[in-house]
Amino acid sequence: MESFTTTLTSKGQFTVPKPIRQKLAVEPGTKFEVAVISSGFVAKPRVKSNILNLAGILKKYDDGKPTDEIIEKALTLAARDIAKRKK
Repeated sequence: MESFTTTLTSKGQFTVPKPIRQKLAVEPGTKFEVAVISSGFVAKPRVKSNILNLAGILKKYDDGKPTDEIIEKALTLAARDIAKRKK
């Protein structure tokens, strides 16, 4: 386990070292859950559970065709495949 040293400020803040921020892909504004353990504390980035955070993640798969057109094409191809297997 890699470890780093950081200093607590008079405001009770400390900087998460850059290699850790990069590894965990945390950005400014990320909320953390902090828990006390026997040897100190642990801080974990909070997982966003809001469904709106998923908006747009499938955009790279969008080819511009309407969904019903895609489904119709898939059904046609599946029917052809089944017909070929029955021969």
